[in-house]
Amino acid sequence: MSKFFINRPIVAMVIAILMVIVGAVTIATLPIAQFPNIAPPEIRLQATYPGADAKTLEDAVAVPIEQQVNGVDNMSYMYSLNATANQQTTLLVDFDLKTDPNTDLLLTQSREQLATGQLPPSVNSYGVSLKKSTTAPLMLIACIRRVVRTMRTIWRIMPTSTSMILSRACMAWARPRSSARASMP
Repeated sequence: MSKFFINRPIVAMVIAILMVIVGAVTIATLPIAQFPNIAPPEIRLQATYPGADAKTLEDAVAVPIEQQVNGVDNMSYMYSLNATANQQTTLLVDFDLKTDPNTDLLLTQSREQLATGQLPPSVNSYGVSLKKSTTAPLMLIACIRRVVRTMRTIWRIMPTSTSMILSRACMAWARPRSSARASMP
């Protein structure tokens, strides 16, 4: 059976491509209810402080908000990112997998309102935005894009290199055995 596919690599590639297409179609038709939640709900809080560097963002914006948001019901962990380039601080709050993202958003928003009085006036004038976010789909899209890019590169190279590799492999396999091996008992 393996000789058939070695002698006919195009048939092997067509079968492999058909299997990928059939798999993609069947994945698309599976009901969503069968997939468990694997990414925890995440709330993204962004605040802009014009003209501030990362240290000032941390001291004047991130720390007061973190102190108020710390201890929200069902919170797993949180972390913040302070960027000098866009004068923004981003606080990401991850919650337990079994919680409702809408409830998590409301709880985080109520805690953020407590910190509003401690923030600089320019931060309050720009506003603090809260959003539900998930990072898993973005990573999945990035992985799919990388795979597609790699497949395109392989497809451009494949016809010539595959035939060379297969012909060398077949020639090496069909080569007559040396007499030294044949004389061994």
